[in-house]
Amino acid sequence: MPDEKIVIKTKHGELSLEQLAEAQHGMAHLMKEVGERYHVLYYAGKALNWKLAQYQLNQVIALFRIGATLRPKFTEDLNGFVKTHFHPMSEAIRAQDWRRFEEAFKKGIQASDQFHEKYGYGYIHFVLPKNPPEMYNLTPRSDQVNDICCWLSSCNGDVNESSSRFSSDSSSSHITSS
Repeated sequence: MPDEKIVIKTKHGELSLEQLAEAQHGMAHLMKEVGERYHVLYYAGKALNWKLAQYQLNQVIALFRIGATLRPKFTEDLNGFVKTHFHPMSEAIRAQDWRRFEEAFKKGIQASDQFHEKYGYGYIHFVLPKNPPEMYNLTPRSDQVNDICCWLSSCNGDVNESSSRFSSDSSSSHITSS
């Protein structure tokens, strides 16, 4: 039995499990989507659209799970990354705490650079695009507006502090590891 190959029959022909495994996308494909969603995640949080931010974070975590399944050599690091970086980010989203969210976001970028280095991809560094994604309306839905008003009232009337997060100043949105 151990020498038997499992064959899957499709309408296009037969495929072995080895062929199916080779046809699966690798980490590069998954990480491209992670980067796109991380971009949306940041600007959703910046716009105080916490529901969209949590959705994007959940999707990133799901992509990490796929990566851990398809590439077992990364499982421990991917699971650790979720616990160390994504869980605190999710807590900041639930608390609707921009400062904690931004701090966790930046730490995630720094850690991703370290993992790229560890696995021989030190030339890959995520840089947050200077502008929000154009394919999403980041404005929170009306059911989130009350949450925003509560957050703004916690700024002690410092309008500059709250509105500065919405500028597209490159110094606030360009993140690189030091």
